[in-house]
Amino acid sequence: MRRLSLRSDLLEQRAKSSGVPFRLLMQADFVIFLRECFDSLSEGRKQNWWPETLLYVERHSGAFEVLARCQSAQYLKKVGVIFGIQTKNDFDPVLSAFKDKSLYTPSWDYESIDPIALLGYDNLGKRP
Repeated sequence: MRRLSLRSDLLEQRAKSSGVPFRLLMQADFVIFLRECFDSLSEGRKQNWWPETLLYVERHSGAFEVLARCQSAQYLKKVGVIFGIQTKNDFDPVLSAFKDKSLYTPSWDYESIDPIALLGYDNLGKRP
């Protein structure tokens, strides 16, 4: 079949019939993945979550909606509870771990995700 991930394909097909937009499923998958990255670093263990849906992330441009709204520092504090953070800089250990390969960045063949872009890191907390 030459499919990169049958699980990803099944999740996409099921989302179509469920009425849940697939982009929201991808967003949830990414948020869980990021949370798992924080937990993995703090507990000194390998990651356990593989974000299956992010195989299709090239269809989505920019940061996911819930993270794009974090341009507001006030909103970032509210959403930061999910990750156990308060400021943009609290993401730095995770992003550094991606760079030094102590945390994996999901990839399928030659396809990979860009956590910085999906997070909208450059715009986090820019507004009061």
